[in-house]
Amino acid sequence: DQIDIIVFRGTFLKLSKIEIKKVVLKNLSVEIYAEYKDFPSSDIASQPAAIIPVGKLLPGKYTAILFVDNKLQKKVDFRISR
Repeated sequence: DQIDIIVFRGTFLKLSKIEIKKVVLKNLSVEIYAEYKDFPSSDIASQPAAIIPVGKLLPGKYTAILFVDNKLQKKVDFRISR
């Protein structure tokens, strides 16, 4: 099956976006580099999310690592089994 990773920032009363800068697949990890964009002058509520298609992965234990503004934001382990 095709694997997607979803980055969800939450619910905001103002416009907010997630900009994916780079995705790096190396060994058993997926590194995602993103920037959060806020637009405080906008009165549009938002739930910013990004869907990152990773494709097919071999069975194993993987780690997804999210960097926001080049700082570690979140690290999640997941397993692919067949």
